[in-house]
Amino acid sequence: MMDVCLDDLPQSARDLITQIGLPATVALIQAMPGVRFPVPRGENNNPDGAARFAQLVEIVGYEATLILVQNYGNDRGLYVPSCKKAILRARDRQIIADYGTGVTVLDLALKYRLSYRRIEGILNAPITPPPANAAQLSLL
Repeated sequence: MMDVCLDDLPQSARDLITQIGLPATVALIQAMPGVRFPVPRGENNNPDGAARFAQLVEIVGYEATLILVQNYGNDRGLYVPSCKKAILRARDRQIIADYGTGVTVLDLALKYRLSYRRIEGILNAPITPPPANAAQLSLL
């Protein structure tokens, strides 16, 4: 688990959190990152829609699926963000924090499965810390 700053998330992820809650949003992002999912118009609209409805229920639960159907059950579908940038920013902040506690560059490279040069690049890059009052979410 990684603490992600709410401000780093794309607006679409923040909208999903508001609509269906954090646990369901995290489950959806883990199951379908970067996918435009054709949300059905109802539970038993047609055989394809029923299958997609069941898939959503399995991922986010019945109540959250009903909310998604109400908000996205049309021709445009639901784009599920991957949140890659937010996750990378959180990872980089964690690498910097670990380094600040005395963890060596080599140990960081092994822990995060990154090259020695990449760790050095992260440590030397100007990363703006999240605002002191920024909401933190445990994500992925």
